[in-house]
Amino acid sequence: MQVNPYNFPVVHQNIPKQQKKPSNSIYPIRLNPMVISTYRPAFKGTYTPNEQAFIKFRNVLMDFYFDLQQKGYEAQFAYYRDMSNSKAKQEYYGYMGALNFYIINSGDNVSAALKEFETGGINDKDLKRHHNHIAKIFKPTSFKPGKEEEIINGEGGLNQLILNGKKDSDEYIEKYIELIKARNEFARTQTYEEKGRKFKNYYEYKFKSEYDVDLDNHFKKLDKLKERVEPIYFQLLENPDFDNYYYGTLIKPIIFKTGKSPEEISKTLFKKLGWDIDDYVNKGNLELDLYPNPNKLPNTWNISPIDSPNNVKVFANAKDNDIESLRLLNHEFGHAVYELSLPKTLHKLDRGYSSTSLTEGIAKLFEDIYLKEPELLKEELELTNEDIEQIKDFYPIYAVSHLYASIDQIYKEKNIYEIPDNELKKSNEELKHIIQESSTQYIENPGYHNIYLAADMISSQLYDSIKEKAGERPISEVIKPLLAENIFKYGKTKTEKEILKDFTGSELSEKSLLKIVEQVEASLKKEE
Repeated sequence: MQVNPYNFPVVHQNIPKQQKKPSNSIYPIRLNPMVISTYRPAFKGTYTPNEQAFIKFRNVLMDFYFDLQQKGYEAQFAYYRDMSNSKAKQEYYGYMGALNFYIINSGDNVSAALKEFETGGINDKDLKRHHNHIAKIFKPTSFKPGKEEEIINGEGGLNQLILNGKKDSDEYIEKYIELIKARNEFARTQTYEEKGRKFKNYYEYKFKSEYDVDLDNHFKKLDKLKERVEPIYFQLLENPDFDNYYYGTLIKPIIFKTGKSPEEISKTLFKKLGWDIDDYVNKGNLELDLYPNPNKLPNTWNISPIDSPNNVKVFANAKDNDIESLRLLNHEFGHAVYELSLPKTLHKLDRGYSSTSLTEGIAKLFEDIYLKEPELLKEELELTNEDIEQIKDFYPIYAVSHLYASIDQIYKEKNIYEIPDNELKKSNEELKHIIQESSTQYIENPGYHNIYLAADMISSQLYDSIKEKAGERPISEVIKPLLAENIFKYGKTKTEKEILKDFTGSELSEKSLLKIVEQVEASLKKEE
C-alpha cells in the first residue's frame, strides 16, 4: 500500500509493472478476470478454492473502500459542524470524490470478477451475501450525478444558503430548481432494465436504484393509506387546538415543568431503557455535538464509520424547552444505540443495520416511546397521574397528524420531479411554496420520507411485539435484551423481512400503525 500527497491509500493489485500509475495518483484496484486465478489458493480451510479466492478479492477490494469511506465521514462531520472550515471542506470533497472515482473506475472489472466467482460457485451463505453486497456497491447506477454535490454543498450551494438564512430567497429557489434539473437529466440517461426504457425522472430512478422499489406499485399502496388517513386528518384540523397537538405545545408545560433540558430528558430515558449515553461518551465510543453555532449546518443526523464501530457521532441543533428537540435527540440516540450494539465480531460488510427502513424504525421507536409510556419518566419529570393520562390522550392525535403530514410531503416531493423542465421556474408559486416548506431531507436524500413512512409502520409493529412479549413486566426490563437478541446481533446477516417475521410474526405491515388511526377515528365518532 502506498500513500499519495493527499494521504489516500493507493492499492495496486495484480497490475503488471508497465501498467502501474504513478504513486501520486488516486487509482483504483485493477481486477482483470484473466488474472483472478492468481488469487487461488488463498489459504487452506473449509471453503472451496473459488471461495478462498473470493475472500481474498473481497478483503483487498473492500479494505480500501472502507478506509476512504471512514476518512470521508470524519471529514464530513468536521465540515458540517463548522462550514467555514475550508480544510475540512477540502478533505470532505477530496475523500468522497476519491471514493466515487474508485467505485466508478473499478466497476467494470469488479462486475466481471464477480461473475467469474459466481460461475465458479459460491455456496457459503455469508460469502453469497457479501458477493451481492459488493455488486450493489459497485453498480454504476448507484452514483450521484456529477453536479449534485456542488449544488448542495459548494460555494453558494443550498446548504450554505440555509446556513445564511436564505431559504426563502429567490436565490435558494433557483438553486433548488437547478438541482432538480441536474438530477432529472442524470436519471434520464439511466436504463430501467425491467421496463426496457430510460427512467422518467430522478424520483423514479432513486426508488429503483437505491431502494429497489417500483414507484408505480409503491404509490398504489400509498394511495390506499392516504385515503384511510386523510379524512381523519381533516377532521382533526377543525379542532381549534390542532396546532397545539401537532407541535406538541399541549404537553410542553408537562414535559419541561422540572426545567430539565431535552438532552437531560433524553439521556434519562435511554438510561431507564438500559443504555447509558454519558457512559458511551466517557468511554470515547460516542461523540456529541448537540447545539447550534453560527457556522454549523442546521441539520440533525448521526455518523457511524464502518471501520470504527465504537466511534459514533451524533450531530444536532437542539433547543431548550422544545418538544421537537426532544423528539430529534431520542431519534438520533436511537440510531446510536443500534450502531453501538452491533457485535464487534461481524465482518465489515455485515456491520451495520439490516435496512435503512429498519434503522429508522428503531429510531422512531425510541423517538415516541416516552409518549406511549410516560410512566418511564414519572419520577424524573414529576408527572402526576393526570399528567400521564393527558400525555396518553395526546399521543394518538399527535401521531396521526404527523403521519398525514409525512404522506403529504411524499406526494409533494414526487410532484416536484414530475414537473416538466420548462415549467420549473421560480415564478411557479406552488413549486416555490413546496420548496420553501420542504425538509432538508429533500436535498440530501430525495424520496427519504417514504423510508420514514415505512419506519412508522416498523416502529408500531416492533412496539406491539415488545409489549406482547413483556406481558406484565415494564417495557424498561425487556426492550434492551429483546432488541439485542432479535435485531442488533444480526447486523446485516438477516434481511429486514426475516427480522420482522421472526420477531413480530409478520413481514412489514401497516396493521399496528392503523390501530392508532382507528383509535383517533373512534374518538372523533364519540365526540359527534
